[in-house]
Amino acid sequence: MDPKCFVLESACGQKQLVEDFLKYLTAISLTAAVLMEDRYKEYGIDKKLFVWADKRLTQQWEQQIHQLPVISFNGAKYDINVLRQHMFPILSAQDAVKFVVKKNISYMTISTDQLKFLDMVFFYIATGNSLDKFTKAYGTKQRKSLFPYEYLDSFKKLQ
Repeated sequence: MDPKCFVLESACGQKQLVEDFLKYLTAISLTAAVLMEDRYKEYGIDKKLFVWADKRLTQQWEQQIHQLPVISFNGAKYDINVLRQHMFPILSAQDAVKFVVKKNISYMTISTDQLKFLDMVFFYIATGNSLDKFTKAYGTKQRKSLFPYEYLDSFKKLQ
């Protein structure tokens, strides 16, 4: 699937933007699951191999195949808090939320059957690191940029 940019067209469109975002991620998850199953079959690993095993093992394998990790950097404090007002009602209506890991007002993990939102600051990054340091450590050319909050004080400047 091609990368997609989600843009809020009006202040009234927040719920629709979050719905579209979740649908897009779910479509990626479904596509990735098919590709993963095909990839495992190339190595002779199939769901049928787990029939003899513990039911829990089968469920864990299926979860690993069908659950797309959605990773953010410090998203528990920023990204998820922006989305949660509309995201939780949408996921709850679908009976999709399986578990949540929360620390104070920060959502460290939100897990559904097809998506797992993770904040890498809580799970993968040593204390004191920043996004800029993280990207430099892996030799990427892309650097964190600064958003001109003071300049963008109205939607008209974005047109």
